[in-house]
Amino acid sequence: MKKISFLLLLVGVLAASCKPTKSTQPPEWLKALSIYEITPKNYSEKRNIAAITENISKIRSLYVSAIALTPVTPVDIMNSSFNPNDPYASVSFDELDKELGTEAELKKLVDEIHANKMKILLEFDISYTGVNHPWRTNHVDYYLTNDKKKNDLYNRDFITLNYSNSKLRKAILKSMLSWKSRFDIDGIILLNTAALPADFCEELSSYLKTKDFLLVSGSQCPDQVKTNVFDSYFNNRLYEALRKISDNAAKTSDFKSIIDEISSLPFKGTVINFSRNARINETDVSEAQLFPYYYKLPNVISILIGGIPLVLNGQEEPMFVKYDVKKPTYVTRDYQYNVELYRGLFIHRKENGALFSLENNMPELISDSEEVLAFERKIGSASIVLMANLTDQQVSYRISRTYNQYVEFFTRALVTFDNQTEYRLGPHQFLVLTNKH
Repeated sequence: MKKISFLLLLVGVLAASCKPTKSTQPPEWLKALSIYEITPKNYSEKRNIAAITENISKIRSLYVSAIALTPVTPVDIMNSSFNPNDPYASVSFDELDKELGTEAELKKLVDEIHANKMKILLEFDISYTGVNHPWRTNHVDYYLTNDKKKNDLYNRDFITLNYSNSKLRKAILKSMLSWKSRFDIDGIILLNTAALPADFCEELSSYLKTKDFLLVSGSQCPDQVKTNVFDSYFNNRLYEALRKISDNAAKTSDFKSIIDEISSLPFKGTVINFSRNARINETDVSEAQLFPYYYKLPNVISILIGGIPLVLNGQEEPMFVKYDVKKPTYVTRDYQYNVELYRGLFIHRKENGALFSLENNMPELISDSEEVLAFERKIGSASIVLMANLTDQQVSYRISRTYNQYVEFFTRALVTFDNQTEYRLGPHQFLVLTNKH
């Protein structure tokens, strides 16, 4: 009897050990994380994974520390009634898109990324599928409805997954765990998590989120970060504030409220900031159309304001035209006007503690001007300062602190700014100062 009891106890211990121990904080490597998001079919003329592997050294030269791949799973036929142009409309959450390459080629890419001391993240949207996903025929109970049309319009609920179904939950969890184990990836980004039940997000988190594995929400969800469900989230509010610059409507107070929100998180600077990402690229005009002649300004703000910077492949160009996911469009990278900007700021992100995440170094406003966003980030003796004109007019402003013998970041000129002088910035002009020479 004692022997049987011991065996039952042993089985129970082994079963419990199969579930990973959920991390209570983000991975340490998030501290200096900078992400280069790649849409594989729009990265190069080859439209495959091998082309990314061939260019790892060029990507690494930007000093990004992670690559995020938009869905590498097969996608539904473009231009269908339910999928006019959506690269996230998956027809399998388990398979690699054969047009992108083989599993061996994906593993080789992962190995090359790791050999270059970078991380690899995969993106998914698990809130819906393409209309031609086998589940739509074989597991109709996985969906919210079987009504293809509603009021003579195509019914989005026909392809929206029903997470009240426990079998669906198990299938999705199995898929996510499979990608994690098969390819040695470092994290998963889940878009549109606002459409998922909170308890399922917690279940995913309990299995996926570990000490060295990053779990990111594509939705604005500070509460779920505060409660340790996700390590990070896409800072859509920042994008909305940056977009207001193009309408000449942006104010410092717009950014202050964002700073206040991310400062309230238990782990500082763990949100993902961007002026363009793959999802935005589907719905908005091109970067150069949105921010004509001043496309560097929103990028500098998104990198310096406090968080994890993300750039979309092609922004080093910058993106004069947007990707058309229905056509084989890609960035030729003939000019790369932004390369030095990203390289310089990402080097500082990697080496200058003033820009680290997970530290008590969030931006402190140094001007009461609503037209000029002026703040300092500092930790110990390291300091970096941004002064950016949000308007299309020349403006005057004052700062509340004095900065002696700082270096203007991009010109390397030695400068002094004091709180007794009125300064001017031209339309959309910005200055970055640092005492780390």
